[in-house]
Amino acid sequence: MISNSVAFTDLNNSDLTRVQETFTIPETGKGAVHLSKTPIYKIHSVTVNGTPVGNYCSDPVGAFVSIGGLLSQGASVIVDYSYVKKGDVGASKWVNFASGVYLNFEGGISGSPFWNVGNTVSQKGSGWGDYDLDGYMDFAIGGNGNQNVLYKNTAGTLSSSPVWTSNHTPTPGVQELIFNDVNNDGYPDLSTVSFSPPRVELFINNGGSLPTTPTWTYIGASSLNSIAYGDVDGNGMLDLAVGTARTPIVVFLNQLEPVPVELTSFSAEVAGRDVVLNWSTASETNNKEFRIERRPLTGETWKEIGSVSGSGTTTSPRTYQFSDNSPLNFSGRVQYRLNQIDFDGTNHYSKPVEVDLNTLSFELLGNYPNPFNPETVIRYNMPFSGTVSLKIYDSRGELITTLSPGITESGTHEIHLNMSGKASGVYFYTLENVSVENTISRLTGKFIMTK
Repeated sequence: MISNSVAFTDLNNSDLTRVQETFTIPETGKGAVHLSKTPIYKIHSVTVNGTPVGNYCSDPVGAFVSIGGLLSQGASVIVDYSYVKKGDVGASKWVNFASGVYLNFEGGISGSPFWNVGNTVSQKGSGWGDYDLDGYMDFAIGGNGNQNVLYKNTAGTLSSSPVWTSNHTPTPGVQELIFNDVNNDGYPDLSTVSFSPPRVELFINNGGSLPTTPTWTYIGASSLNSIAYGDVDGNGMLDLAVGTARTPIVVFLNQLEPVPVELTSFSAEVAGRDVVLNWSTASETNNKEFRIERRPLTGETWKEIGSVSGSGTTTSPRTYQFSDNSPLNFSGRVQYRLNQIDFDGTNHYSKPVEVDLNTLSFELLGNYPNPFNPETVIRYNMPFSGTVSLKIYDSRGELITTLSPGITESGTHEIHLNMSGKASGVYFYTLENVSVENTISRLTGKFIMTK
């Protein structure tokens, strides 16, 4: 059994650790800092002197962050990121065995694969990247006389068949395969290097969609065997170094145009029945509009739900807001992203932001104790704020008491009931909720008081 390459990740996000590291720039110059933990799972934010910045690049294995432009001496840089504390191993198998994933159990790697590709096709090169930004790392494997493939990770489970396949067959095959965000749009791009014929191929990720043919290709003068990314000129964009077998290393400076809208912040917050999106830009070029897209993390696709006009071309900061008034059909984790449209029709996707929509419904959770004497507690869930009242009836249907907790916020609540002076027997109660739109909902239950 020959393993050509291995790569670490956390398959089900069970061993991720989030940290903040603070750096002080020792002298005026380029703003590159080296993080103490690796591999990096996700960089949540980078700030300089308390201001969020977006013009930076990073590498998950090299564990560096390079901020574009000059930073002054004494500048404070804070990087908020998550790293893999105990990694699971993905391995590509060269001959006679199936490529697979081996889980980490409390610091020990399993000797048997948790998942494999289901065939013994020769494969070389492997790497992890969250290509669709759903929060889980997906597994890419390079071909050896066959195609490159990508398997989607859904909440810790890899797909049984590839969700992406390149449409060409490298011969003899890929030596190395890595994910990096080459164009700084937030989505990881896929790069491969082949030994012979010598070539490097870059597949640019467009909002969670990889092309089947390379976006960029380099054909070497001699055999190629390795690739790595770093910010050579300090402009906040990743540059490419290619290792060769018989000639000097070659370096390619990143000539990709930066995203025309420099997004400095993007957030989503649940506000009552709505989800409010806020975002800010430092500058804009040829910006026609932002189209807002939404995706529940239940396997559904992105859907456009509205738009906000852009500011054309400006070097002044701008702020925007959009309210999603129709999230009630969803529950659990929901993502939002911006699809920025230029006047020429070119589009660029933002990194998605995520909210947890309230999964509560107006629901009675019963009372305890039951039977009781003379006190009990009635518990209930509220999905959104409303005006609540509780009415108690005896077995003949006569109203004997009313409690009015008043305006109640979303969440789980309790009403403490004292039935002192009331006779033993079966009682019925009605819990009423009047929403802010004056919609009335009623729930009924019963309890027994004994003496």
